[in-house]
Amino acid sequence: MQSLAAKIASNSIVRKSMALILGYSAWIMVADSHITRVSLDVPIYLYNSQSDQISTPNHTLVTLSGARERLAHLDWNEVAFHADAHTADPAEATIELWPTDILLPSGINVVDYKPAQVRLTKIVA
Repeated sequence: MQSLAAKIASNSIVRKSMALILGYSAWIMVADSHITRVSLDVPIYLYNSQSDQISTPNHTLVTLSGARERLAHLDWNEVAFHADAHTADPAEATIELWPTDILLPSGINVVDYKPAQVRLTKIVA
């Protein structure tokens, strides 16, 4: 006499359905945790700057890496460099950009960005 569990396990349709569900679940877990890269233009915002200073260029190309799921849920409008204008080299009027100047959630990292320095210019009225 076969038990109910043995009868269900021997059913071909049930086995195929279970294999399909397990395979799809495994694919979702692997696909969402896959590390990927994305490049985008992000603005540069200055703080501690004089009112007549602006940065040139005012955008930089940034490459980020992280899990596909985390990158998909990132609000791209909030990604920006926040650079301290007070740290500008007075002789050259340039600011060095650092990966820590971008506020990102954990699990997303800065791979590259260009330019790494921006020149400050004064607005002439």
